[in-house]
Amino acid sequence: MIYLVGVSSKALQTYHMRHPSERPNLLLSYARRSRDTGRLMFNYRHLIGSLILDSGTYSLNNAPHQFASKITLSGYQSYLQELGCHFDFYFNFDQDFSRNGFSVNLANQLQLQGAGLHPVPVVHDCYSNEIQYYIRHGYDLISIGSGELRDADVYELYRIVQKMNSKGIRVHFLGCTDYQKLAYVPIYSADSATWNQAASRGHLLYWNPLKPAIDKKDKICFVYDLPKKYMINHIDKHPHQREVEAYLNQELGYSISELKGSAGSLKRSVANIHYYIKLEKRIAAKHQQLGFRFWI
Repeated sequence: MIYLVGVSSKALQTYHMRHPSERPNLLLSYARRSRDTGRLMFNYRHLIGSLILDSGTYSLNNAPHQFASKITLSGYQSYLQELGCHFDFYFNFDQDFSRNGFSVNLANQLQLQGAGLHPVPVVHDCYSNEIQYYIRHGYDLISIGSGELRDADVYELYRIVQKMNSKGIRVHFLGCTDYQKLAYVPIYSADSATWNQAASRGHLLYWNPLKPAIDKKDKICFVYDLPKKYMINHIDKHPHQREVEAYLNQELGYSISELKGSAGSLKRSVANIHYYIKLEKRIAAKHQQLGFRFWI
């Protein structure tokens, strides 16, 4: 399954109006908790499929001056003790993203476990003894950090994941939206913030059946106020504009003009949620075809 990051309650409600039978899976971030976090957890939980929590350490590593006082292990522990039961699973406080960070991250994992919590461990070095440690100690769900996924090829990831699958362990890919890595590796789940980033930056994500590549994702620009290098593949000059229009109308009841400019931001968000809902089903079909059994 695919977990979407950064979905607002407004976008969720708007999507529900278009596709009331669908339940997007959401990842909330401890770093980005707000009033809307509470609305998603309690007021609109019935509109969500699976709900999970990230510790916020990615934000902490990227902007330490902004988040150092807001994101702490003790604070995360207290939050989980109060609200962890509302999530299907939550990740360890993996504060050290380096390949030498295992001892620090494991200490945090064990502290949280000692407090009666059950965080999913995050692996930042697939070639050390991290994975073997978690296999040996009976974890049934392990996540792999985005740094380990970014430059790895599909064949190597398949080998790494299959090792865990053979022990009955499910694997989550953090921050991975690469179609081939999701479709041709027997993972359980992955998360993506790309849908939201694309919409806010003026782009629609579209699965283009006329594209010859295996990954048919097409990122189409719908705004006019970006630097030229970010306005490549603009809808006004898109060779398959008619097909895009038909897709938007058939799937969401939208027209191209409704997604343009700053006024179209919410509808782009809704359309990009739908892109990932459909992508999740495409990946499920591919997993079934390949005999994978973990993706649901």
